[in-house]
Amino acid sequence: MDGIDNSEILLIDSLGCPTDVSIMGSLTKAGNSGKTLLAPFEAFKFPTSDIVQFKALVTPCLPNCEPVDCSVKSHGQTRDFSSMGKRRRRGTSPYGNGARMADKDDVVVVQTIQITDKFGFEKQDKLSQKRGRDDITGEFQENATWPLRIEEGKHVRKPRGINRGLFHVPSRSAAADPGLGHLVAKKEAQ
Repeated sequence: MDGIDNSEILLIDSLGCPTDVSIMGSLTKAGNSGKTLLAPFEAFKFPTSDIVQFKALVTPCLPNCEPVDCSVKSHGQTRDFSSMGKRRRRGTSPYGNGARMADKDDVVVVQTIQITDKFGFEKQDKLSQKRGRDDITGEFQENATWPLRIEEGKHVRKPRGINRGLFHVPSRSAAADPGLGHLVAKKEAQ
């Protein structure tokens, strides 16, 4: 939130489908374990703030999440594709208002990043070469996307060119695969 209009953009809906494919792509499994979902997205920022807060409701699916068929309109065309993250059926409120009851397995993940218009990639690339390691910054610079990784029970680092920080999803079960309920980007007050 930016303190002005509390704007937010829904990036992934409750089924696991991206709401705007020009900003964020579909969720795919990363690696062979099936415990990590990956969603590439274009770097962006809000016009009134250089702070972007990402908030994700992560619900583990047992034994795994089934893909969902998505149909999204983009640039006047409809695109059909599959995306991971469909939640299992949930109970509704006994009061009949349609609100979903809280689940003990739900995990809310919040991360704030600062987007700057000028990136210091050259200096970081030189440092990475001196250290003799491969740095994700070069990939970010080339593709202008940042892969959003949500891993159960692990810290996941962001590219160094964005801001230091990490996502952490507490482990619920060794057999649990995280499902993504929805992902929201929010402006945050500075």
